[in-house]
Amino acid sequence: MKELEKIWEEYNKKSVFNLRDIPSEIQKIGVVEEYSKDSIIVEKGEYPNYIYFICSGVVIGNKEFENGNKYNYFQLDKSNGSIGLLEILAQKKEYVSTITSKTKVKVLKIPSYIIYKLIMEDKELLQKCVYLLSIDLYKTSGNEGKLYYLDGINRIRKYFVEQFLKYENTQAIIIDDRYHEIASEIGMSTRTVGRNLKKLKENGEIYSERRKIIINKEQFLKLKENLKE
Repeated sequence: MKELEKIWEEYNKKSVFNLRDIPSEIQKIGVVEEYSKDSIIVEKGEYPNYIYFICSGVVIGNKEFENGNKYNYFQLDKSNGSIGLLEILAQKKEYVSTITSKTKVKVLKIPSYIIYKLIMEDKELLQKCVYLLSIDLYKTSGNEGKLYYLDGINRIRKYFVEQFLKYENTQAIIIDDRYHEIASEIGMSTRTVGRNLKKLKENGEIYSERRKIIINKEQFLKLKENLKE
């Protein structure tokens, strides 16, 4: 093993940063809030007064383009869920994106200055945050813009291929997202998504039943084969 890799192993912090990392005495300072599905938790441009730790549910980060299309570019749950961490560590005075609830969500809201002080004074927490943010930046640097070079049908193919790859040793997946939810995930209009889903059905690359999209192993391989990146 190379010397650099030995040092990596020594300082390995491959774990998530979530509510379990926060001491109980600090958790007691927080306020529990609940949000119904499709509610705004924080809005882009707001001052980051709080860090929101997700106790249950799923939230998504939204970007909106000049043409009116919306794009969901990250998703958080209780395993990796903290809203506002990036902003306070970067010492920025605005949330970088609007965060909405994809499902019913419960969060613990803690003043951001308390969390920032905790991280700065705890070497292990600071190392963990550096690792997590670096991994996120590395991933973004590798993928940024790739999706937008694809035409409509290939953008949807790539989305479905990535969804299938999330599950190991599966023979089929069911995607019950509505057209507008898929459109938000890949930055396209709902009408364009509907038109291209129809083409994929005609090609035998997907199957739909009761407004749910079903992709089996054979269809996955066909999607992957037809994907032109």
